[in-house]
Amino acid sequence: MTRVMLVDDEKPALRVLAGLIAAHTDFQVAGMFTKPTEALQAAGELKPDVVFLDIEMPGMSGMELANHLKDRHPETEIVFVTAFSSYAVQAFRVNAIDYLLKPITPEELARCADKLRRRAPGAIAAAPREPSRLLCLGGMELFGAGSAVSLRFPTSKSEELLAFLSMNRDSYIPKWTISDRLWPDTDPDKAEQNLHTTVYRLKKTLVEHNVDIQMESQRGSYRITGGFLSDYGEFNRCLAETGEGGGGGEPEADACIRAIALYRGALFGDKDYNWCIAERERLERHFTAICKKAARVYAAGGRHRLAADTLHALLDQVPYDEEGHELLLQAYAELQDRVSFLKHYEQMKTMLREELDLQPNAVMTRLYERMTGA
Repeated sequence: MTRVMLVDDEKPALRVLAGLIAAHTDFQVAGMFTKPTEALQAAGELKPDVVFLDIEMPGMSGMELANHLKDRHPETEIVFVTAFSSYAVQAFRVNAIDYLLKPITPEELARCADKLRRRAPGAIAAAPREPSRLLCLGGMELFGAGSAVSLRFPTSKSEELLAFLSMNRDSYIPKWTISDRLWPDTDPDKAEQNLHTTVYRLKKTLVEHNVDIQMESQRGSYRITGGFLSDYGEFNRCLAETGEGGGGGEPEADACIRAIALYRGALFGDKDYNWCIAERERLERHFTAICKKAARVYAAGGRHRLAADTLHALLDQVPYDEEGHELLLQAYAELQDRVSFLKHYEQMKTMLREELDLQPNAVMTRLYERMTGA
């Protein structure tokens, strides 16, 4: 699998890019950095195949970092990411393979990924085509093989049927179970008729849009199978590697980074699927645990800026997590970043009061008094 490293001094930009890569490529995000010096130091250990670099950064610019990376790791590919098109000539002078303008679109990222795959010889294995992708975290999107444009489902029920079956990939589900979940208040015979019609429409859509998903039936049961990529499946694999979700092993740093990047939001986003509520809550719970686990590991190693970045990723998705706010304030206190501490404290205090009618807890209050001398 292609390993990529991301460098941008703006933390939100890093999170956006990591989410795009997780959602629209099969690349693995091996590390994210806001400081070029830290990225350069980590490159030898992480051994990324590709580095996505912002150009305008304080201290060491992206151009300088690219030159240092090429000197030390000539096999590493460079992709520049910037809001300014005026840097294009300079970018290609340092042998960058591509140049992406912010805001990056999924189509542009897919084009860049295809260029990277076709690059040979090198560390990146050639791929004949990008497989179909089913994105379930933060929404519901389906992409045909090699396509950067999500397809439109013929009906909302055909979309829901695929969502339901995707949670049980490769396993046969009885038609009565499917009918009861998708048409709970409908006469059983009518629900079965609806199911047959929906199966037909979904099969037709998958074929027409070159999707690597096969629908199979056996003795009144249905399943989906095939070579498609699924962020839901990949996230569950990451859970096992991080010790969450029943894996039980030692936490893997790469798996934590992948899991955080993959989680773009709740399972199926704002879709009103009552049958997935328990699974939606389970994924959010594990995502929360992974972020806190990673933040604590970073903090224990003195990497408080990385801890803060990770906690921001958590609070973007789970804004009312009290412990997450507490850990973020602790990270800012360790960094002696009074401006960021006070800004976040006031935003959090307002949110707790207006949304939950609560006040900051005793730990956060003591941190505030310590930072302000109150």
